[in-house]
Amino acid sequence: QGGLAARTGARTPEKAVQQLTGVSLTEAKALVAVGTAVTDESPWLRPVSEALEAGELSVATAAGIARGLGAPTADVAADDLLDAAGQLVEFARDASPESTATAARQARERLDVTRIADLEEHRRSQRSLTWAPLPDGTTRMTAILDPESAAIITGAIDTITSPRRGGPRFIDPTDHTRAATLDADPRTLPQLNLDALVDIVRLATRASAEDVATLFGVQSPAVRIHVQAADLKHGTGFSYLEGQTAFLSTATA
Repeated sequence: QGGLAARTGARTPEKAVQQLTGVSLTEAKALVAVGTAVTDESPWLRPVSEALEAGELSVATAAGIARGLGAPTADVAADDLLDAAGQLVEFARDASPESTATAARQARERLDVTRIADLEEHRRSQRSLTWAPLPDGTTRMTAILDPESAAIITGAIDTITSPRRGGPRFIDPTDHTRAATLDADPRTLPQLNLDALVDIVRLATRASAEDVATLFGVQSPAVRIHVQAADLKHGTGFSYLEGQTAFLSTATA
């Protein structure tokens, strides 16, 4: 990679690939990731390299599998990764690159369940919320949510905007009226999401039972956590929050 960058005068291998092939920077990064991971030195990724050479996988999908599975360790054998790679290649035939990358990460975490608590803490350490005023008077807000935070916030917003997302229609007259009003609302879905978050914060500052019923309807938002009963009893295994793709420790469950 370093030689390629030097020969083309590019600062990075990704820039060099971009210059040589004309692909986007995102595609160039995927090509470099595949070229680095799917080699003879990574025999556990053989099903991925074979499918890629046969034109059965896209570069983005192959890169997602390689990144998600990672490399063998003292706790994760190469043979286990080889089996997982073969299963992911089959999964990828009917899935998007993004879904396949998520499945690959989950497959690795299942093989290395003892590290889930560490991964959970790492994701939590990445959480942030920043905002900055823009010249036109608006404010840009950027957030990175750990799975627990995301489950709470997105779950609440999804409950409010469910009728516009094609969610279930409820028989309760209050919910039916609220759904009809939301369907006729001229705001875009992203605008509704933001306004819902603002309303949630506003209610938090002056909440009353009547206000909560008006905003959420009869069905209040809830965070659902899934865990095997035996794992919960013995403190082993893993859990996950409904709607989130990252595994959590059983201790958190």
